Amino acid sequence: VLIDAFNKLRPTRTLYDAVVDTAISRLRPVMLTAVTTMIGLLPMALKINVDMIGRDVSYNAPSMQWWDQLSSAIVFGLGFSTILTLIVTPCLLLLLSPKNS
Repeated sequence: VLIDAFNKLRPTRTLYDAVVDTAISRLRPVMLTAVTTMIGLLPMALKINVDMIGRDVSYNAPSMQWWDQLSSAIVFGLGFSTILTLIVTPCLLLLLSPKNS
């Protein structure tokens, strides 16, 4: 989506301005999506089990042992991919674009 937004802005702006405007316009949607998912998975990643029916909160329950590694991988993967999307991709767009632009 970021590259598509860049391609739409590129004909009307300079290369640098198109990259900066694209990164600014995509910052909020990317951060909201990643951060809300990471916060939603934090209880699972921290091995906290919340039983809504029994009104019980427990730590390191047997069911959490199954989901601990998966949720940790998703949380750290989302954090890493957010950095790639918001920092590395715009930098690569600037570096790999033709020099005559």
